[in-house]
Amino acid sequence: MATRVRRAPKNPMKSIRRKTQPVESLVTSAVTRYDGWRADATVDLFNHRLWEHATKNQRGVIGWDPVGHRIGWSYRDGWLVNYTPMSAYKQTIVGRCLDYTFYDDFGTGDEADWCIFIDPDPPYAFIRDEVVKLIPSHNRDDLQVVAGKVCVECEITPDEKWYDNGYFGKTDHKSPNLGKTLGLYGPWVRDGGHSGRPEIHPCELVWWKDDLGAGGLPKWTFLVVQDDSNRFDRESDYDGDSVIRAWSAPPRNAAFTVALELRHGYQANFELSVRRHRNMAVLEPPTTTTDPADYVISAEYAPSGGGRIPIGGAVLKTVGVQVTKRITRERDIGPGDTRGLMRSGPRTIPKAPDTTSPGMLKASLSRIAASPSQNSVYRCFLNFEVQVGTTNDRGGEGYAEIVLQQKPSTGLGGVVVATDMVINR
Repeated sequence: MATRVRRAPKNPMKSIRRKTQPVESLVTSAVTRYDGWRADATVDLFNHRLWEHATKNQRGVIGWDPVGHRIGWSYRDGWLVNYTPMSAYKQTIVGRCLDYTFYDDFGTGDEADWCIFIDPDPPYAFIRDEVVKLIPSHNRDDLQVVAGKVCVECEITPDEKWYDNGYFGKTDHKSPNLGKTLGLYGPWVRDGGHSGRPEIHPCELVWWKDDLGAGGLPKWTFLVVQDDSNRFDRESDYDGDSVIRAWSAPPRNAAFTVALELRHGYQANFELSVRRHRNMAVLEPPTTTTDPADYVISAEYAPSGGGRIPIGGAVLKTVGVQVTKRITRERDIGPGDTRGLMRSGPRTIPKAPDTTSPGMLKASLSRIAASPSQNSVYRCFLNFEVQVGTTNDRGGEGYAEIVLQQKPSTGLGGVVVATDMVINR
């Protein structure tokens, strides 16, 4: 009798017709603009619609994978249908962190996950709702419910050097982010091992915003995490359709666009700093420098005329922004690392100490544009890209903790141009 060959089932998600949500289209627009700018630096990145989306819906941030945003419809574990994508693209979710725990596979395997339970904000409720409606009512016991709310579980296995990091802990299973609104990004999947519940897995980007001090100056925290479960980083991990790119293929790239608000007559000052990292590559020169100018990027805005006569016959800048980059500590050394140069794809991880490598933060400012709705208020984007991890995906994983802190503004000095003369819609 001939042996019957069993074949992996077709991806069931291909039969699902779903309407693209507005926030999905906005992220796609941001990715498209960024790709255009990477190909041609003269392309203008600024867009009022994206600025307002980031500010209103995403804590001022749009984050994505500039290399692997599109993941296709391939999935793992064909017989269990685990991690079946709900979209051919990685997705953003924003919502309140209602609970957190650390799952350790009893020390017997590679999986050791941050488990972050998110109650999605209304624009992102589809991440939960479109999956829940696919689960038969008798199979919904595996849904993650916290305080009566069905949550989306966001999971990732960080490098073991980062199990306890001050934000999501292994030892005490606690997080100071409980109750905060977080943004997270990664593949949007149904977990077939848990009745097909909704997850962002692995959630490779995490960010949040705090307002600090009497003036409420904003502070953003960004986490870039390379998954270390060894489940998503190679093409051989996937069944079904051909793989466009393994979801967590090394090295890992991340891009962020941050919406900044500026005030007439002042220079806004920000500090963009790498607080902790492992295997973070240099993306732009110089690799090593002690020149303070290499750590600073800036932009300014002045009235363009339009029939107006500049005061005193000179064009004066009316608003400015300056961002200082800092690398505050050497990289963490872990298994698979050396203290010498290490290749990370086409990039190089510098020798330790690496606090003299501002090019690890590839940052730029968009043009400054006048707000269409508020006098004396201006807008711009801060864009930055990072890369973590080496091409060794069994020991050379990476991560980065990055903070953007607004500092007190400084006056521009000289004659301040009248407000009604500088608004350029």
